[in-house]
Amino acid sequence: MSAPVLVPALQRHDWPNASHVVHQPLVKGDSAWMPILAFADDHPHTRTLRTEGDAEALRQASKAALGAMRYEIGVMGPDDGPGFAIAVLEGGEYASEQILNVAAMREVAQRLGCRDLVAAVPFRGALFAVDMGLPKPQMATFLQLMSSQYFHARSKPLSPLGLIVIDGVVCGEAAGLEESGRHLDGREEGYIDADVSIELSDRVLRVRAAGSDQRAVTDLVSSHVFSALSRLGVAGVQEVGLELTFEHLDADPVELEGFARTLKQGAAQMVDQGAQVARIVSIGLFGPQGPIRSATEGLPDAIVSAAGEAPTAVFILVAGADGRFEDDEVQAFLSGLPKLASPIVKAGLLANQEPVMDTLQRLLRDPMALTRSLVLTRTLASHGPDGVQTLQELMSLGVRVAAVSAGRPVQSLADLRPEERVGLDRVAGLLGITL
Repeated sequence: MSAPVLVPALQRHDWPNASHVVHQPLVKGDSAWMPILAFADDHPHTRTLRTEGDAEALRQASKAALGAMRYEIGVMGPDDGPGFAIAVLEGGEYASEQILNVAAMREVAQRLGCRDLVAAVPFRGALFAVDMGLPKPQMATFLQLMSSQYFHARSKPLSPLGLIVIDGVVCGEAAGLEESGRHLDGREEGYIDADVSIELSDRVLRVRAAGSDQRAVTDLVSSHVFSALSRLGVAGVQEVGLELTFEHLDADPVELEGFARTLKQGAAQMVDQGAQVARIVSIGLFGPQGPIRSATEGLPDAIVSAAGEAPTAVFILVAGADGRFEDDEVQAFLSGLPKLASPIVKAGLLANQEPVMDTLQRLLRDPMALTRSLVLTRTLASHGPDGVQTLQELMSLGVRVAAVSAGRPVQSLADLRPEERVGLDRVAGLLGITL
């Protein structure tokens, strides 16, 4: 497999995983909206965040990768909209991180005909910049536009903050207008702002969430729920149920269920760490049309979590039967994951909130956890059609990987030699399936 590349990884100012990884502010400043700079080992199909090391040393080392990445710089002229030129740098997942690439920033400045810039990274995958010498009214318009792009981002938002770049080096902030675009009406007709109401009744926390934007709604719900759980914990309440009603979201029920489970698991982790927080012991989901059917209803969290780990466990046993993982085997696994239609597996993947390659490394270090994930998943055979579908899809994924490992066309299990079926046979045994 290809060696991982150390890269910088920008995150939002309120990124919940910051305490678990090495990080630092992008630049020192007073704004609460300053994005966080984390660091990751970028693999061909995923990345692993660094949890150890010196932040400044990692910052300097990670910048080297940016120069080898391709990007494009375009300029929107004064006649294209706001009345002044805006440079846009795009080109892949790490386009926003190019703000750390001095050569790229100097190229942006050259395209604008200046030396110094005010730049912004309102969402992942793009960087915007203007000449620092713009008149104040035009600079305010740019910063307000960037704020609006952040608050109404279609992809992962990063920061509404303007960033000062002197001769290619990002070194300061252009603060003061970070929230100016929060309520701009650059949205579709019928757009509904996120709003949350919450009440406690009969030991059930009842949350009603309005809003059209799924990210904005779930962020607000998360904030309100954890605040309420903290207040209840301090008041001596140890356990509550959670009832979530989404009044406008037409979202994938599996995604909403995964979100609800992250709330439940987040509260449990806080309790385990000694925080005074009420646990969530049950979840009810409702949408605009009424109750949301849950494929995992009645399943313990441990089994849902195991189902989320199971595809990776299958890959390890099948592809690793010969003691190594080849790039084409990894590709077959990763391309097969999106084809898994099982709502139980999807709910488990969402609830686990762990990159697939991190799960792989964890299960490789703990063979007992690998075995346990498949043994627990085996119990889904008695969970109706959704459970049976899950087991069938896991075996299909294993066959897909085994076919690639064999290095020749494989139409069925009968085409595999006994030595090529060793991993599949073990998977089948753990899942209780007869091949």
